[in-house]
Amino acid sequence: MNRINPYEYSDNNKRYFSLTYYKKINTKKDKYLTIDDVTNSLFNKKSKEYNLILKTNFNYLKNNIEIINKLKIDGLYITEKQIDINEMANIFENLKPSLVIYKCPNISKINNELIKRNTYQGFNKSILNTVKREIILNVKENDYAIDATLGNGYDTLFLASILKKGKVISFDIQEKAIINSKKLLQNYNNVTLILDSHETINKLRLAKKPKVILFNLGYLPGGDKLITTKAKTTIKALKISLSILDDSGLLLVVIYPGHTEGKKEQEEIMKWLNKEKINYEIKRNTLNEIAPFLIEIKKNN
Repeated sequence: MNRINPYEYSDNNKRYFSLTYYKKINTKKDKYLTIDDVTNSLFNKKSKEYNLILKTNFNYLKNNIEIINKLKIDGLYITEKQIDINEMANIFENLKPSLVIYKCPNISKINNELIKRNTYQGFNKSILNTVKREIILNVKENDYAIDATLGNGYDTLFLASILKKGKVISFDIQEKAIINSKKLLQNYNNVTLILDSHETINKLRLAKKPKVILFNLGYLPGGDKLITTKAKTTIKALKISLSILDDSGLLLVVIYPGHTEGKKEQEEIMKWLNKEKINYEIKRNTLNEIAPFLIEIKKNN
């Protein structure tokens, strides 16, 4: 059975979520809800549902997290100039994921603290943050990995930096991708780049089974958008990947439904997964249905 859980991951029972952060706000248009508005309303037991921004301070947040999570407010405007980074990180970990942080001092320091704790994905909503986290949690430095969609080489670079005593094999059908990636990866000797379709993964002769196989679908960033991965060949490569994956391995598929071919890929891959009754989990960083999302398949599930 598939599990769809946008914000909470089950690996270590810690909560992973993304808060949107906007540095600039239009104060002329935005309507702020003060603490007095909230407390008076609650005291008078009014049933008003707020769709506004709560302009608040550190102490109120600290003492009223439960109340804030129940209020239907859009987001928070935090007023202090000086705040305790650790305590604010504690607060953010316990806020509901739909809240938008419109303004907060020392936001980058708070973000860094949350990332260190391994309980938060940061304010950058890229789904690739999730991919990196899953790789870190599931591989060891001597494992093997396959990047089935090399692109400009950044996923391979990340894998190579993690698998220092292992090996990374990467595929792409575009020579431009291979050339660009060679420059990026010139300091790594644990990478093999293959100019071919990921359908040919089964031709590999590896010393050990790959622990992770990554498909970051779509088109080459900065390249020809008409050259994209296709549902038919992607599914064929996914089938092969499952057959050669380590028994405790991880198959990660990032899908981009925001363009026509990506939408087709999404539909066909989902049909295939459900038809074959393959266990998978969908992970999202946003409720926007056309945003990129991750399909995670653990072979031992």
